Amino acid sequence: MTILLEDFMRTATDEQLELLHNLSETAEQEQILANRVNAIYGSLKSRVHTSGSIGVGFCEDEDDARVISAGPTHELKRVRG
Repeated sequence: MTILLEDFMRTATDEQLELLHNLSETAEQEQILANRVNAIYGSLKSRVHTSGSIGVGFCEDEDDARVISAGPTHELKRVRG
């Protein structure tokens, strides 16, 4: 059975709306973290990784990228869990 979003929003309980809101926030966090991890692995092409105001570091191979992305990757797994 398929229900339109508009119908769901009109009939949803407070608990369902809260769950939907939490899911939306979690999806947003997941996207931000996934983008950070992808940017780190994308920096393999230039061999340099910049992280906002933190500075510049070398990112020459997969091992470097894995180390640099360890924090965001761990947080991404936590959010997905």
